[in-house]
Amino acid sequence: MASRKDKREVDTPHKPEGDLTDWAEALQSVVEPTDAVPEGFYTISELGEKLQMSISTVRRKVYQMKKDGTVEMRKFRRQGPVKIYPANHFKILE
Repeated sequence: MASRKDKREVDTPHKPEGDLTDWAEALQSVVEPTDAVPEGFYTISELGEKLQMSISTVRRKVYQMKKDGTVEMRKFRRQGPVKIYPANHFKILE
């Protein structure tokens, strides 16, 4: 019976063989596009940073403005540290 150490050495991640190598390379080279955010749209975090207010205060006030109909909310895809995710962006209606 193989010891734990021997088993770990055997269970190393495998590399794709044959045409799977082509697939692996092709999939790694694909970059998912993010959305271009139109001028005037900001996330809650961006507003908090620019206005020097806490995120919780900005969030509460922006969502109240959205409820009142003075703010437009749209989702745009953003690049995060690990993946692309949809993020709410807000713009004051004129």
